Amino acid sequence: MGIRTTCFKISFFIIILSTQWISGQQNIASTKESDMLRARAYQISALEQYNNGNYDRALDYCIEIEKFLDTVDPEVEAIRIKSYYAIGDFSKAKISMDLFLRLSENKELTEEMLPYIVLIDDKIREEDELFQFAKKKKSVEQFQNYIENYPNGRYLHEANQLLEIQYEVDAWELAQQTATISGYFDYISAYPKGTHAATAKEAIAALDYEAYTEAATENTQVSLNYYLDTYPKGEYRTDIEEKLTRRIEYDIYMHAVKTDNLDDYITYVEQYPEGIYTAVANEEIEEALYNFGNAAYDAKNYGRAKLYFDRYVTRFPNGLFIVDVQKKLKKCNRKAN
Repeated sequence: MGIRTTCFKISFFIIILSTQWISGQQNIASTKESDMLRARAYQISALEQYNNGNYDRALDYCIEIEKFLDTVDPEVEAIRIKSYYAIGDFSKAKISMDLFLRLSENKELTEEMLPYIVLIDDKIREEDELFQFAKKKKSVEQFQNYIENYPNGRYLHEANQLLEIQYEVDAWELAQQTATISGYFDYISAYPKGTHAATAKEAIAALDYEAYTEAATENTQVSLNYYLDTYPKGEYRTDIEEKLTRRIEYDIYMHAVKTDNLDDYITYVEQYPEGIYTAVANEEIEEALYNFGNAAYDAKNYGRAKLYFDRYVTRFPNGLFIVDVQKKLKKCNRKAN
């Protein structure tokens, strides 16, 4: 017999012995007497946890007890009833009470638990009334009131669903009341796939177009800037920005026209060297420089005339009056010297 074969048989024998030992240990651990002791230990702990106000832990221990008992123990069910009642899960408390009443043969324990029948029924009735009132009122406040009073209530799931629905309903009502772009955007931001998301987008588009039409029709810097400030995501921002750019240029030019001031025309041309009104403005500048220079020249103020004629030559080397200006400029230079 080879060494490998011998080692295999020894290992197999060890495995068999181990299995039998474990099985024996399990048989020892699962005797009826030991199960009763374990159940009693958990029952004592469950009652202790209940008395200490640890109701959820008491309920957990009640579940552990059931693992060791073949039947439902009325004493355990009594702990469960009181724990469910304490945490406000009255529907489960009622189910446990019905089971307890069918099983209990202990008159003293039954007498102790009888008051809970009325207490549980009253709480269930109160919970029903509060929930139905919240459904009737359809208000966030009432749904929150139910959830706060019955955190383990039988309508908790439905109440939370209705609360979320009511949040959206209120958000939509607020958006409609304000009837503003920001109001509708707030709704869409909170409920991008909400019931009224499509309607909100249509309302935004309508308000945007209305504001755009008003701004474009008035066509002032104030109205155009108002659109840009109020509608940061407006569909017509690019067009409004272009209109505003043109309007600013127009206002600067019209200011020069209104004042008929040489420096104002020059300011416009320097800001808009290729502007819409640059050619007309240059004509005004050229004529003004020539006229002012001539006026000073005629008044024999050659130094002042020279200033205007020099500016004319610099700006309009091929101007309409260049020949006359150059001729008079020579005389101004002689007189100035």
